[in-house]
Amino acid sequence: MTGPIASNFAEHAQNDAGAPALVWQGERISYGDLQKMVAAADADLAGLGLPDDRPVGIRAKKSPQAIALILACLGQGRAFLLPSIELAADTLDALFSQASVSRFSCRRTTPTVA
Repeated sequence: MTGPIASNFAEHAQNDAGAPALVWQGERISYGDLQKMVAAADADLAGLGLPDDRPVGIRAKKSPQAIALILACLGQGRAFLLPSIELAADTLDALFSQASVSRFSCRRTTPTVA
């Protein structure tokens, strides 16, 4: 993993996998479990064949999967744009167009190309 946030997370997940990383809707998610989500998001990103020179646009509700996707982007050294999901579709389209993003949505399981 590249970058201080991604590498610090990976190190902590390796050294203390059972420690709680976050609490989501009353459920504790360990660093080890979050690391598994990050690995899955990392593989999904790699499999999409997105251009390296363009930011990734993430339209996601707050969730552990969204956090994992952000950590995967950071780990790959990918720039990303994370706008509010409350934005109107035309505003979001204009924002993503201006930023020349490769975009996709984050669902509860895996991201898909939008």
